[in-house]
Amino acid sequence: MKKFRPIDDTFMRILFRKNTSLVQRILNIILEKKDIEIERLDTQLDLIKSHDSKSIRPDVLAIDQNKNYYDIEIQRDSKEASSKRCRYYTSILDVEFMKPGMDYEKLPKIYMIFITEKDYYQKGRGIYKIQKGIENHPDLKYEDEVYILYINGQYTGEDELGYLMHDFNCSDYRDMILEEMRESVKKLKTNESEVENMCQIMEELVENGRLQGLNEGILQGNLKGKLEKSISTAHNLYEMGLGLD
Repeated sequence: MKKFRPIDDTFMRILFRKNTSLVQRILNIILEKKDIEIERLDTQLDLIKSHDSKSIRPDVLAIDQNKNYYDIEIQRDSKEASSKRCRYYTSILDVEFMKPGMDYEKLPKIYMIFITEKDYYQKGRGIYKIQKGIENHPDLKYEDEVYILYINGQYTGEDELGYLMHDFNCSDYRDMILEEMRESVKKLKTNESEVENMCQIMEELVENGRLQGLNEGILQGNLKGKLEKSISTAHNLYEMGLGLD
């Protein structure tokens, strides 16, 4: 529990769960807006519209008072923040919103936000904003109202975004700068019931890895089962924020 940081997947799920004020604060900083009011907030919500299509599970999906969608993805592994993944996620969100008979102009604004542990584009910027344009006509705009942002988890600027990234990578709430983040993490790490809940989630992830390995062993032989068990367990522990060693 002491080692967990907000950028670690398992801890992040619990940190943002039902924490509307914290999500609003993060969006205010990233988008430089002060008027965002979240009406609906979900973490790890399964979304799928076809039985034979790949489902998605946004880390944080928020909808504001104007029905704008905000998908916040926390990615320690930069490979999981690819442009193709972004394309698929936004398409599923469109299908989630669009009902039979609706006009296409009613589609909501979608803000796809990747917060990556490393600098995804390696140019030292805090935020990379992806904009679509029309070739040979930069004066013309292509307005599909899908906004894609990559947030550099290594950014250390002396501004609110730099403070936010500092806190995302901080394991000790006493060293955090932003009050909303500090108080939310403090509650999780010092409240007995919250600690028990986190430990239960950890045990479930490790057990899932163990059972997956055992199933592989039954189907393909005991040696491979032991290997798959070890790999699955190691992968789950790494996703929870524990070091490779």
